[in-house]
Amino acid sequence: MDVEIVVIGDELILGTIADTNTQFIARAMGEGGFRVRRVTAVGDDPGRIVAALKHAAAESDCVIAAGGLGPTVDDPTREAAAAAAGVELVFHPELWEAITARFRGLGRTLPENNRKQAHLPAGATALPNPFGTAPGFSLPLGRSLLFAVPGVPSEMEAMITGQVLPALRARFGGGQAVRTRTIHVVGLGESLIDERIGRWESAENPAVGLMAHAGVTDIRIVARAGDEHAARQLIAAAEEDIRAALADNIIGADGDTLAGAVLRLLPKEGSLVTAERGTGGALAGILSLENSGAFRGGLVLGLNGLDSDAAETLREWQSAHKATHAAGLALTPVPGGFRSEYILIADGKETRIQRTHRVPHSMASRWAANTALTALWNILRGTPSA
Repeated sequence: MDVEIVVIGDELILGTIADTNTQFIARAMGEGGFRVRRVTAVGDDPGRIVAALKHAAAESDCVIAAGGLGPTVDDPTREAAAAAAGVELVFHPELWEAITARFRGLGRTLPENNRKQAHLPAGATALPNPFGTAPGFSLPLGRSLLFAVPGVPSEMEAMITGQVLPALRARFGGGQAVRTRTIHVVGLGESLIDERIGRWESAENPAVGLMAHAGVTDIRIVARAGDEHAARQLIAAAEEDIRAALADNIIGADGDTLAGAVLRLLPKEGSLVTAERGTGGALAGILSLENSGAFRGGLVLGLNGLDSDAAETLREWQSAHKATHAAGLALTPVPGGFRSEYILIADGKETRIQRTHRVPHSMASRWAANTALTALWNILRGTPSA
């Protein structure tokens, strides 16, 4: 069963807010065993919404439209859905009473324009909204079934989970079992990873894709099968082969992190401190998220460059915390990017590294911090040159 998502709102196509609704709906559909084929974003233009809904309904079994169900003029999804289906809007007294009761319970005056929310396209079935005034609805649209849900995330999420997914299962069955696995790789770019596992990227099931972050590349494996066991078997076969091809560069899978991988490699009773310049404490921030007693604390220093004073400060900081390991990081702007300098102290041995990253300013600190962690991870594994 194929699903198309249509998200509606000028604020989305203008980039004013992040589109978290698509992410939630797509994940919910995948976990429910339904395949999302396409996502469309459209502004608050009735004609364009009508065109988007008709196009989606012609190609998918189910269309989920999120947004545009409010009481104002720039909330045209009801009208657009009715026009797409070739029907009129119909007033529902029971919906108006529910809206009235909600305002009464909140002790608020009910504006007359909220009456708009009690209108649904003829033939539509209302979807109650437990957290807001705008009911959603389902509506046959050609060969497809349209679900219109509010754009407010809390209202949309409750409706997708509590009403849309059960309705889809009732109509189309449980769907396939869909399982995912994400493998985290450091020290290799996408092109090198592609050279080693390209045959999996061209496979349809399991589907394998790459997603690069700041110094870490994720390999996502998605398998679909008739049951969970079969889906997990498909993932296991792909993962075994991928791990064999990339073994020296895999730091973990799913919820594993690079910082966590570093801290896990510390010797028993081992601990780590950091000192940074020009990063805003990015390295310490990443390590702090691990909630591990092995990270003892970080210093944020004022000037660029790991000069002799900064190096000495790092060693004093290490000594004060009786830490077995220390990492110093300095980030300096250079033409075309940033130069990062590292001092890594492990088991009394000091390693110095300097690298230049041609990345946007917004990514520089994260990239440099992850590069420092990767270097420390390799040292702790006994492969400092990797």
